[in-house]
Amino acid sequence: MAININNLNSQLSGILKNSNLDAILEKKSQIVGATSCKLETSLTKVGEAVSGILPLSGGDNLLDNVNASDSIVEITGKVPGLSKELIGDISSTTSNISSAIGETIANGELDLIISSGAPEAISRALTNVTGKTAEDISSVLKSVATLDGQEGISKITASISGGLGISTGIADVTKAFEGSFKDLMGSVGGGLLSNLIRKADKSFDLITQGLLIGTDIDIDIIASLIEKGDKAKAIALISAQSTIPFGEIEQTVNKLDLSPSANISNGASPVVGQKTIECFEIGSNNDTWSGSNTPITSSQFSYIDSPEELVAEFRNANREITQFIAHWTGTYTNQDIGADEVHSWHLDRGWSGCGYHYIIRRDGRLQRGRPLDKQGAHSGAYGHNRRSIGVSMAGGYNCPSGTPRPNKYISAQSLTPAQMNTFKMFAKSFYEAWPDGQALGHNDTSDQGKVDPGFDVPEYVKATFGKTNLITDAKASGPLTTAQINAGIPV
Repeated sequence: MAININNLNSQLSGILKNSNLDAILEKKSQIVGATSCKLETSLTKVGEAVSGILPLSGGDNLLDNVNASDSIVEITGKVPGLSKELIGDISSTTSNISSAIGETIANGELDLIISSGAPEAISRALTNVTGKTAEDISSVLKSVATLDGQEGISKITASISGGLGISTGIADVTKAFEGSFKDLMGSVGGGLLSNLIRKADKSFDLITQGLLIGTDIDIDIIASLIEKGDKAKAIALISAQSTIPFGEIEQTVNKLDLSPSANISNGASPVVGQKTIECFEIGSNNDTWSGSNTPITSSQFSYIDSPEELVAEFRNANREITQFIAHWTGTYTNQDIGADEVHSWHLDRGWSGCGYHYIIRRDGRLQRGRPLDKQGAHSGAYGHNRRSIGVSMAGGYNCPSGTPRPNKYISAQSLTPAQMNTFKMFAKSFYEAWPDGQALGHNDTSDQGKVDPGFDVPEYVKATFGKTNLITDAKASGPLTTAQINAGIPV
């Protein structure tokens, strides 16, 4: 079996999307804050007290914060709200002390508290001396915390008693993530890569299950032995319980392999940023395009070598363009198709060749289709072919061809990480050429039940680039003109 690395990446991406990894990421700020409270301080200027806490060493006037392990502070009697607790009453012994040292002292001058400059260390010192809680002195602690540490002030008491794992909640969500990840993986008998290989290609499990018929051996135990290269032990374990002849067991097990080198193929490397063909003259594919009579050649359906080339091509367009529309090709994870195949398919439908201007292949390569100066044939409803660029990603079905009832697997998870990286580059380049352009999905422009590209394109560009469409209903307004966009009035 040979699994394309992009398909394997897509599989892992899908598993991570459906696990509760987001719950861990949501705890990030709390972890950063709690850690900062332990390790950093904003008390940077020696001799300059903040909230009655005086830095004695370790400061650097050029820094906004310092490593708390290098910082020593004195907690004086001038901490707001704590003067009574910090300044002791020594009036009864003042005369004796004065006689001994030859100086007059005042109440509180004998109560010296030295601490690290970390908010948590200061909290420990103050709570031990005054009996207050960290919550009671939170305003003082915030004044000495770094910007990152502000989030951790409210967690100091819990952190001291239970540690970071409990105080931030990261321990619970990590345990939940491990559980959900294992459930989604389906098998936990080996390492991550071997489990992914087994999940992406059932050949190993099917062959091994055939050997284990009539035994009570867990398939994951055999997988773990194969992964470690201990095939002799696997053979002995199976033969001890199986009625299958030893020679057949030995021959079959020796053919089993879960190593990445034997199971994963790299496929083609991305072309964006890599020169693989002769230099392309921008606009030259217009001259050789002749609709349904266009021949399939490498020069006609060439690849974009860099983001700069794509931007230059956009800026040299001789057609009014105000939007791009994202699609997918409605193909399977094991179909590595590009503009050549799409051109043939669209000819079979009676169209004038490839209807998309660009195709993003499964390995992330960006291939030219119909010339940019030619109106596309990809989103005819409500006139959206006019003034638009059609870009389509090879995908749609998150399963290989031949899978029963494939409509159950229509999903954006059919798109590979490499494709999404190229799509991001494509959108960024589009906005460099048309800063106020509109970004839509086929699902936004058609009322024929289209779901491609499987995600909300307007929301994607808003979250990624801070761009908001003027089109509020693409099924009512049709494509905007340049004048309408310049007017800036939502429609």
